[in-house]
Amino acid sequence: MRARPLLVFDGDCGFCTTAVGVLEKRLARFPDAQPWQWLDLDALGLSRHDVTHYVWLIAGERRYRCLRPPAVARARSLRGGPFYRLRDPVAVAAPDLGR
Repeated sequence: MRARPLLVFDGDCGFCTTAVGVLEKRLARFPDAQPWQWLDLDALGLSRHDVTHYVWLIAGERRYRCLRPPAVARARSLRGGPFYRLRDPVAVAAPDLGR
């Protein structure tokens, strides 16, 4: 289990990479963020299909699956900070799928 939440995004998506970079610089508290292409997906319990269709936020034993780009809003809301109340109503939370 990771100590800090991890945001898994598509490193080939220019919008995703730019949005994560901007938010990392502007928000005091933001989860660790890594493109899925750099990660061991099996160790995270994710498939290639999972990461090519969704952005994932892994927080402890829980996984949150979000359609791109609303996942960034989900990450903000879970970490608190100045945008705590700006939760994105389109983001879809999913429990740990047990993979």
